[in-house]
Formats: sequence, structure tokens, C-alpha cells
Amino acid sequence: MKKNRPGVLLCVLCDMERREKILEILFRHTTTIGVREAVFHRYILNREEKICQTPYGEIRRKYVSGYGVSRMKYEYDDLARIAREQGVSLREARRTLEQYLN
Repeated sequence: MKKNRPGVLLCVLCDMERREKILEILFRHTTTIGVREAVFHRYILNREEKICQTPYGEIRRKYVSGYGVSRMKYEYDDLARIAREQGVSLREARRTLEQYLN
């Protein structure tokens, strides 16, 4: 920083509706006299969730698509539950589900 003083870079991400409140917090709880702002845009894929019945109980599958891509993945908590109940790794639980559901 100026005159070789130590400095701290604090980055905050928030939506525009909370900007004034965040600025108030920054000025109140730090010694700064200025804040730089950069506006970013977020692009997201379309999301859909389906519940599938399996021999291991219900499992949620999340589908995302858009911008020329589409992906599917299992809800982590459901996959972890099955792995724990069956005494297998997450990878093995996923493989078992894929064989059953595909």
C-alpha cells in the first residue's frame, strides 16, 4: 500500500438490493475511506429436479441444461445416505444407482 504500509483486500459479493447495507457495514466496521464497486452478471443453467424410486428408497436427480450442455447428477445427501446404509463408497453407490436407473 502507500508508503509500504500493509494492506488488506476485502471482497464482498452481494445482490444490488443489499448494496447500501453492505456499504454501511464496511464503513462502520473498517477504517476504510473508500470502496470500489464492480458489477458482475451471473448466467445460470435451467434446473430441474426429479425424484426416482429405487430399491434403496427415493433419490433426487438434478438436471441442468442450457448453452448447449446438459448434465445430470444425484443429490449428494441422498447418495451419501445410500452409501452409508449399504456400507459402500459414494462411487459404488452411484454406480449401483446408474445400473438400476439406466
